[in-house]
Amino acid sequence: MKRINEIVVVEGKTDSQLLKELYDVDTIETHGLAIDQKTLDLIKEASKTRGVIVLTDPDYPGLKIRNQVEQYVKNCKHAFVDKKDAIGKKKLGIAEANKEAVKKDETVTPTTEDNVTNKINNNKKSQKTTAVKTGDSTSIGTYSLFAFLSVLLTVMLKKYRFE
Repeated sequence: MKRINEIVVVEGKTDSQLLKELYDVDTIETHGLAIDQKTLDLIKEASKTRGVIVLTDPDYPGLKIRNQVEQYVKNCKHAFVDKKDAIGKKKLGIAEANKEAVKKDETVTPTTEDNVTNKINNNKKSQKTTAVKTGDSTSIGTYSLFAFLSVLLTVMLKKYRFE
């Protein structure tokens, strides 16, 4: 079983259970949108010692949680499961995701600013097509253009933060 050294931040118990079936991994659960200051402090402390990877559901609440963690913990990494691979019988989420999609190397490998930028530069289509195709090819999921830009900025701003 592959070991993930960083601590993976997920939304709930079932997300943790799925990841622990697939990997030797430690997780921190945000309890969905109910994420509190104590949990944010725990994530921040974990980022200092082992590093953290944020893996939330490919939906609006997941994006909101991802952004909240990113604002509080500046050096976190991000991993994504595509929305089409995270649709279960009644719900959308990591716990419902296709196990093979979660096990893909590019899914659990954090998306970097360089690989997102390269995908955008290689795609000369319209903005909407660029957002969708780039989301598909980088495993960050498919979002509306506004949500996609929010994810993109989260990844890219790490490099360009004011000192």
